[in-house]
Amino acid sequence: MSIRDKIGICVHLNYYNTPYSDFNHVMRALFHLGIKHIRDGSNDQAFFNKIISLGQNGIKTTLLIDSRDGWIPETVPDRIAPMIPYLDAISPPNETDLRQDYNPSNKPLTYPLGLKEWHLRLYTALKKDDRTKNIPILAPSIGMVFDSDKLGLIPCDRGNGHIYFGNNSPNVDTGDFRWRWIEQIRKVCGTNPIVITETGYQTSSTGISEQLQMEYLIKSLYQLLAEKAFERIFIYELIDEQIINTQESRYGLLGNDWRHKPSFDALYEFLKC
Repeated sequence: MSIRDKIGICVHLNYYNTPYSDFNHVMRALFHLGIKHIRDGSNDQAFFNKIISLGQNGIKTTLLIDSRDGWIPETVPDRIAPMIPYLDAISPPNETDLRQDYNPSNKPLTYPLGLKEWHLRLYTALKKDDRTKNIPILAPSIGMVFDSDKLGLIPCDRGNGHIYFGNNSPNVDTGDFRWRWIEQIRKVCGTNPIVITETGYQTSSTGISEQLQMEYLIKSLYQLLAEKAFERIFIYELIDEQIINTQESRYGLLGNDWRHKPSFDALYEFLKC
């Protein structure tokens, strides 16, 4: 598998009050980088059309099926049918251990029991349908890594990890990393390959400089790619979502005004290897 096949990037094509609303510009940025894989999720036809358009241009999607978006597990195969040729995988609800709103009827369910039930419904619906039975299904992502103890082993085809190093230089080649991340993720997915669906660095006033973002990001990619447990790594994220100086708004490789941060150009060179 080439580096381009092992590296993807997270986007938010349905964030219409952010630069992501300029879909043509998003496509040009992805094409410029040579990205072949994205991760995103929503549940509306405009979003579906964008996923199909990207797929027709060689960019496949790991589709986040999150109950906050109104998905009903039993209807997912019919809803995603037009996108199936352009999907890499299905990713179940995101970081549900950090919230209590993943029931479609908005009735709070405790973690992990509500998530287990919802995931099993989704997994069953996808695996029993001939159209979707061969799409890999990831385990749910965990917001606090040690919450995997509460969830335990569940049916899936791939593990799912969100690995952030805070404002620190990455340290993958250590026993602490394997204990803190790989062993915890395997409590949910067993021996399946693991997809890192989020990793990155933010450049707000509580984060690091854009120069350090570039240095640490590229260093982390080298280290994560060397770990045999990881099948694919998704960088979080393509564009700064807002101009405001908050942590969640400043993970982008591009500024809110589409300015190239050093990490964007460094990734371009990295993917040419």
